[in-house]
Amino acid sequence: MTIRTFLLVSSLNGLCLIDAALADAVVPDRLSYQGNVTDAAGNPIGSAAAVNRTVHFKVYEAASSGNPVWAEQQTVTISSGEFSVAIGSGSGISGLPGPSAPASKVATISSILTSPSKSYYLGITIDDGDGNISNDKEIAPRQQLLSGAFALRAKTAEAVASSAISSTMIADGAVASVNLASDSVVTGKIIDGAINSAKIADGAIASADLAPNSVTSAKIADASIATADLAEQSVARAKIAPNAISSYLIEDGSIATADLGPNSVDSSKITDASVATADLANGAVTVDKLNASSIGIWNLNGSSAHRTSGSVGIGTSTPAAPLHVNSTSNSEVEISGTTSRMELRDTDHRTSYWIHNSDGSLYFLWNRGTGDSTWNSERPLTLQNGWVGIGTSTPRAPLDVAATFNTTISSYGRLTTNGATDDNGNVSGNLSIQAEGGMFASRYDVTSDERIKRIVGPASGTESLALLDQIQITDYHYVDTPAQGSRLQRKVIAQQVESVLPFAVSAKSGVVPDIFQNADAANGWINLPTSLKVGERVRLIHSNSHELLEVLETTPSSFRVSLDANVREVFVYGREVHDLRSVDYDAISMINVSATQELHRRVRTLEERLAAIEKRFGSN
Repeated sequence: MTIRTFLLVSSLNGLCLIDAALADAVVPDRLSYQGNVTDAAGNPIGSAAAVNRTVHFKVYEAASSGNPVWAEQQTVTISSGEFSVAIGSGSGISGLPGPSAPASKVATISSILTSPSKSYYLGITIDDGDGNISNDKEIAPRQQLLSGAFALRAKTAEAVASSAISSTMIADGAVASVNLASDSVVTGKIIDGAINSAKIADGAIASADLAPNSVTSAKIADASIATADLAEQSVARAKIAPNAISSYLIEDGSIATADLGPNSVDSSKITDASVATADLANGAVTVDKLNASSIGIWNLNGSSAHRTSGSVGIGTSTPAAPLHVNSTSNSEVEISGTTSRMELRDTDHRTSYWIHNSDGSLYFLWNRGTGDSTWNSERPLTLQNGWVGIGTSTPRAPLDVAATFNTTISSYGRLTTNGATDDNGNVSGNLSIQAEGGMFASRYDVTSDERIKRIVGPASGTESLALLDQIQITDYHYVDTPAQGSRLQRKVIAQQVESVLPFAVSAKSGVVPDIFQNADAANGWINLPTSLKVGERVRLIHSNSHELLEVLETTPSSFRVSLDANVREVFVYGREVHDLRSVDYDAISMINVSATQELHRRVRTLEERLAAIEKRFGSN
């Protein structure tokens, strides 16, 4: 069925006649609408009996085309072609703003009709009776929404309800003095902080206009009050905030002795070097008036002198420490006595260091107590006759390390007094020296007395020969040529040896040169693409300094560490790993000795067999 595009509209042009009794009521979010609709043949719809049809009401900002800014759907009863609805009481249409679900945004029709500079148009679509309104066309043309006579009169208010006008309704600068009735603006009508000096005419406010304590210092512009503005004796001490009056606010010579109360002037009130001799009365400064610490006087306690604060400089006027000695003589600080000592400690003796000399030796003792001052020699460092003792006060060699520390190394193989016998597991042991680099000596001795060993038995030469045959000798160069040199190396690779002789390989934490590149740095960011991850540590070299720093952030082209912001260039050496392998070459050497002995036995057997053959058949 086709709907005839003819509508009779009455209420769009005569909106809202409001009774005076309803003047204070809430305006409803509805729009009254009546119309008359016929079919394609001109017959009123519902002429035989009233029918219910689905109707879409849509509001546009254009007379044609465009998208609706609001829409709703209603089921409307049509009788003899006539219907009456309240637009705004229906349900929303999916994908469009409307009064309720399933609207894309719930909004009343009044919230849409808000801009006086825009024109709004109503479009109506009526189901032709087949139950599928999506196939039906909107009635053309759309109808423009216009004001009614009394709606135009509503532009001017004849009366305003109490408290109906808020500040947002009044344009800036719109209200002049002539618009206000006398005494109409009381304190409660003014927002705090709303009135500044530009809003007040000069001389407009007299003392009688101000409530007690209503004008505080925050209400007065800096330097706005001159002497002539103050009545005699009007500013009492109670009116002045502490530290409010500085020296530049006081006129020279304006304060007499009679103006100062007892003890009112302390050192904090006097600028350094501001008091001259002429400013002091004779006898005004007594010993009690002097602050010992401020004028360099030491406090005495019997035969002892002390200072409670500050620093002492000897040979310098700017001491950089509590005691700063600057001297060009051979001896800057000398401590003499039968047993001279110097103690460095915290206040409760929990961590202390004691340096003293005795019988020609120099001792560095460390104490970690529990609050007492008892010294111990748990880890002494001794200099005696040019020899150094660590952990001992009587060094037996130029360097005697008598202290150890316990550590655990994973996958550890070591050369012990009975050969390389440790397995490929976690091993705990006491170490005395740990070196980052190599050690050089003309001889290396290892204790190997049978009395300190549990002998298992001779090694199998056959097994040693088989193992030795599996070890691969490899030619290689070191990545870190500045430290390791560039000569060709012909040795073993730890990972390959580990697959044959696991007890001859150890693993520990260390840094590998897997990056080995220069890079720019800025505020801790290193501009270099790497595979580093947050939490890993990386070694950086800059200005002859080595740092092992944790990676804090990464991007595809950079990473960030806690680095001095002044560093601009670094050499990225590589990351720290926890499986850096090393080879026990002594263990391999012992395998080689055992394998060589096995070869010697086999050669000797062959020689004996050859001699027997020659004897039997002759040497020819």
